[in-house]
Amino acid sequence: MQRFQGELPLGRAGLIVQVARHIIEVCGFRRRADLTAWRYSVLRRSGRWLALLLAVVYTAGLPLQSLAQQPEFIDREPEIKAAYLYNFGRYVEWPGDAPKEFVIGVVGDNPVVAQLGKIAGSKKINGRTIVVRRFKSEKDFQQCQLLFVPAGQDAKLSAALVKKSHESATLIVGEDADFALKQGHIGFYADQNSVKFEINSGSAEKAGLKISSKLLSLGRIVGQKPGK
Repeated sequence: MQRFQGELPLGRAGLIVQVARHIIEVCGFRRRADLTAWRYSVLRRSGRWLALLLAVVYTAGLPLQSLAQQPEFIDREPEIKAAYLYNFGRYVEWPGDAPKEFVIGVVGDNPVVAQLGKIAGSKKINGRTIVVRRFKSEKDFQQCQLLFVPAGQDAKLSAALVKKSHESATLIVGEDADFALKQGHIGFYADQNSVKFEINSGSAEKAGLKISSKLLSLGRIVGQKPGK
């Protein structure tokens, strides 16, 4: 098994790249190679990042005060979370015989769906084809190996689908605060512009799920420990 990173820090360099997208229009970059060469040239010049940021903010007409008041953002968040969901499937064992397809269900609409579709088109989980299904109502629900509950969805629908998923061995992953502790097994959270996750290993064990020690070592454990 290949180990994947438990956190993907973006930090100062990521912020520069994010705001520098505005420069593409200003400077007229036409090829990715042009932008890539320029970006790494900037990142090599330590000490000049603040001057670059100020210039971009001024060009975009955004006051520094407004920038400071912006909510914490995570660049490429849907892509990162989709990659995590894929790897959760690789590092968790389900009871019983494995079906031919590995089904990932997503509650409602969320950008993660498109990223999961890209992964499903090129990868498999332990030799099994990945199928992504969206559940917009209770009638849409079908048994799946992994259920992802994004934040901001209809509360009643999310609660109903989580309840249905607890009736079978389904890994339940969500975004709401304390999701792993109160509702499912794994919960995403943001820390220092990084995507991290909590694991309720006790709840997962009760559901018949066996989480790899490698995955456990990368997450923050919450709830009761297995066997208690």
